[in-house]
Amino acid sequence: MNTAQLIAKYGQNVLDIVQNPADHGFSWGEGSLHKKGMELTKVAPFIVHEDVTKMQATFGETYFLELANGQSGRVRDQSIREDIWEDKSLASRPEEMRCIIVSKALGTKRSRKVTVITKQSFVTFIDGQRYEFDTEAELQAAVTEAQQA
Repeated sequence: MNTAQLIAKYGQNVLDIVQNPADHGFSWGEGSLHKKGMELTKVAPFIVHEDVTKMQATFGETYFLELANGQSGRVRDQSIREDIWEDKSLASRPEEMRCIIVSKALGTKRSRKVTVITKQSFVTFIDGQRYEFDTEAELQAAVTEAQQA
């Protein structure tokens, strides 16, 4: 992914932080990353804290509150394994992996996909029993039938 594509996907702010970590109070470390016993990459990036004041200015108080509440920064950064698991080629794109980690640290990217399924149902009680229907027409038909019985 080239610079323009990274900016389009993650924003100029994220790319600036990724490319200038010292300005934001950290450096990049690298280590291997595994999932289900399989090595995903030998060079997974993670944030190494260098200057807390600069990091707080960049990432905000929430970043440090999560660490204080027991969430390890290394563990948070390793959540990129889910992204690599979904897209194996990501392991060969370290700049994009760094963008994902910074986005997560800024709170702009969730570590896992969330699917929300909304179901509308129509409920009535007939003779003290609860009945649930998928459509209002089904409900009306059941009420009409019960009234005729």
